[in-house]
Amino acid sequence: MYLEIDGKGYELVSSTEEGIILDLKNPALPTIYAHPLISMEEVKTYIRQQSFRFPANEKSGIALEFMHMELFDKKTAVKITRGNKFDCFEKGDMVYCQIKKNEIINEEKLQEKIAGKIFEQFILNRVSHWEEELGFLISQISFRKLKSSPYVVDKTEKSITFNKKNITLTKQMNDSHVF
Repeated sequence: MYLEIDGKGYELVSSTEEGIILDLKNPALPTIYAHPLISMEEVKTYIRQQSFRFPANEKSGIALEFMHMELFDKKTAVKITRGNKFDCFEKGDMVYCQIKKNEIINEEKLQEKIAGKIFEQFILNRVSHWEEELGFLISQISFRKLKSSPYVVDKTEKSITFNKKNITLTKQMNDSHVF
């Protein structure tokens, strides 16, 4: 299907993959792969967000992807780009993630990896905040699955171990566990 967004033509192709993939290998008529359940407005918004990021001479061979996932008990938009290594961060209500160029995406495993990384970043950020406020340093912060407790404190080692299952909780609940 042909789709025009802000005066530029795109070929819209239905995909079984969740999310949106923008294939810019053919700059004359870029291809958008989108799951049928994604609204046209969401596709158009995504394309408008991407159009300013790459000058015309850099567009060749770049594939961008977009998906939604549950994170901290709410649906979060994730923008995925290809690069040299895995890295992700949260900015506002969106998560930006970079994955290896040649990596084949298993969406479920990628979502787990992203959620784990964002969860750890959030907890480390909140612990850092309270370390500064209280003037007390934690020697080690670790993450693992615990049976029942949201965290375990070792006073002799000055360390905290957070339960990886806390990822299903809201940010406010996790923040209260850190405090």
